[in-house]
Amino acid sequence: MKLNTKALISGVVKSHYILIHKMLGIGVRRGQNFREKRIIQVINAISLIIAPILMVLSVVNFIIGEALNAGILLVFAFIYFSTLYWNARRYYFISKLIMAYLITFNPFIHLVVNGYTPPGQYLSYMTVTIILVVVTTFLFSGKSDRRAYYITLVYYFLWICFIDKIIYALSDPKPQIDFIVENYYFYKGPIIAGLFLVTLMINIFINIMTRYEEELSNKNKELEKRVRERTQKLSETYDRIINLGFMTSHEIRGPLASILGITRLFLTNRNVHGLEDEINKLHEKSQEMDKVIHDP
Repeated sequence: MKLNTKALISGVVKSHYILIHKMLGIGVRRGQNFREKRIIQVINAISLIIAPILMVLSVVNFIIGEALNAGILLVFAFIYFSTLYWNARRYYFISKLIMAYLITFNPFIHLVVNGYTPPGQYLSYMTVTIILVVVTTFLFSGKSDRRAYYITLVYYFLWICFIDKIIYALSDPKPQIDFIVENYYFYKGPIIAGLFLVTLMINIFINIMTRYEEELSNKNKELEKRVRERTQKLSETYDRIINLGFMTSHEIRGPLASILGITRLFLTNRNVHGLEDEINKLHEKSQEMDKVIHDP
């Protein structure tokens, strides 16, 4: 049997596409608006990307002897995977909180277990926070999550302003980050300003999208209302036509029955002279009309 390589590759690609589509659609329900569906799909996508990466990094850290990092990364991987479960159970808020807050706990875990945080993490605070702000703005962009969004945003600003100072003050021994301590405001100021700017731009965009969605939703509701009204009118018109046809058929049926009776009487008695053909035609036409009335 000759193997069709092209068909095999196409089948594999199609099966993987269907699987990915199902995984991204976990928790998506009918009746949700466009943004709600996309938020759930984004959470699923991020989880499916980050969790396997963390598991690989966990193995790498374990091999090089960083057992603590390996354990933390493995726990984080399972927590990110759990967002699929929470979405499937419709606990969307829990999965959003995991996406928004989980990564910010990492330095505190190192501090509690080791007594210090690795120096390399201090430089990552800036980039991570900006990414988190962008992601959180999208995750909590709905009206129902507006309060959670502002609370999280305040938390991020406090985190970026004071996290390194807090971790540095509580660390024992102190990490070697003199280059940060000596130029603290030099590198921190532009980052905070950029964070404000990014947040402002994203909020403007979200507000524009929200207004657009509200207008679109109102137009859809108005259109649905018009469709219902026109459907009802058409239904009423149809009922009137049916009733009219029913009444008309009965009104026509009475005189027609009389005509059929008279022509039948003439044809039976044969008391007409010279009108046989005309009466036969009249009878035939009356029968045709009677048949039309009785046919559905």
